[in-house]
Amino acid sequence: MATVQAKSKTNTNTLTIKKRRTYEDTLNNLAHYLENNKKK
Repeated sequence: MATVQAKSKTNTNTLTIKKRRTYEDTLNNLAHYLENNKKK
């Protein structure tokens, strides 16, 4: 039982990290987009 709980906890952490990374990527993409529009 304990191993199953540990496994699900790891999966949750991985999901959280993926979400955070996606959020940072979105912010970076938005920043690049704004910079490119400024140059035009």
